[in-house]
Amino acid sequence: MKKKRATKGKGSRKPRAPEPPPKLFSLARMPRVDSHVHLHNIDAMAKFRRGMHGFGIDVAVSLGFQRSRELVDEMSEVDRRFKGRILFAPGIGFRLAAGGTKGGLWWSMKDLPRFKAAGCVGTKIYAQYSLGLTKRSIMSKIRRQGEVGLPLIGLHICDPPEPGWYHPNFDAAIDEAERLIAGCPGTTFIMAHGFWLMNTDRHLDVLDRLFRKYPNLNVDLSAVYQWWDAPEPGQAKLRDFIIRHKARLLYATDGNERYSKKRHYQNSFRMLETREKNCHGFFPPRYEPTYITGFGLPKEVLNYIYWWNAARLIPRVRDSLRGLGYDV
Repeated sequence: MKKKRATKGKGSRKPRAPEPPPKLFSLARMPRVDSHVHLHNIDAMAKFRRGMHGFGIDVAVSLGFQRSRELVDEMSEVDRRFKGRILFAPGIGFRLAAGGTKGGLWWSMKDLPRFKAAGCVGTKIYAQYSLGLTKRSIMSKIRRQGEVGLPLIGLHICDPPEPGWYHPNFDAAIDEAERLIAGCPGTTFIMAHGFWLMNTDRHLDVLDRLFRKYPNLNVDLSAVYQWWDAPEPGQAKLRDFIIRHKARLLYATDGNERYSKKRHYQNSFRMLETREKNCHGFFPPRYEPTYITGFGLPKEVLNYIYWWNAARLIPRVRDSLRGLGYDV
């Protein structure tokens, strides 16, 4: 009698590796997607659209706060005017309260298929230390997003863990976000600002653990560049981390219609593509050079970060790039 083959435990199966890019572009011809900008009305979108060629950005994903409901209803006009160059995810901002989040998400279960049908590409939540994301009413909607095919993009749960920004809810917010991610395995999460776990060597180890544990977790790089100066995080460690987790990182800036080519876009490109020194930050007081050295990432890694991860994870991005003539 043959012995039955031993089977692995339910949680022990190694996650499948993400699909690689269908092709690798040279740096000069590489598409670039900014997966985290804030354009709160059509006029702001129009102003940003006029600058995109100079910025070097092909597609931008605008994450909503103000006027999110109205912009959902105006999606046909957004698509008519911007032809897939600017995509939109409605959002909400929670207010900090001792008892946690006040209220819940303004959209209903029935709204999520409506968002998808209208052309929205996900939702955005700005929680900002407000605990309560694991309330049943919120988690059920986030699970439903995964069923509909809408990622949660730019989930903002805290600010940088350093003097001047640090809040005592930082660790609690990270822990709650992990419970949310674990409880919604069918939903794609793209955490804003590197989950604010890319600032120190210790927090890089935390994010490394989370990446290994949750295949539905990803982060965008918006606004984190200016914190990549010495002594932490160590550049060699951070560069190795970026290369190893290239399939989980999305290029982003946290931009708006007032962003500039030189200060914001060219600076972030220098940071990722070159070994130049004296890169500067995006936000005051770090506008001046902070002696950050660029990472000079390999072409393969830049293909993942600049466009392929957004094309895989965010609806419509791949079609938008194809509409621009990219063979993707």
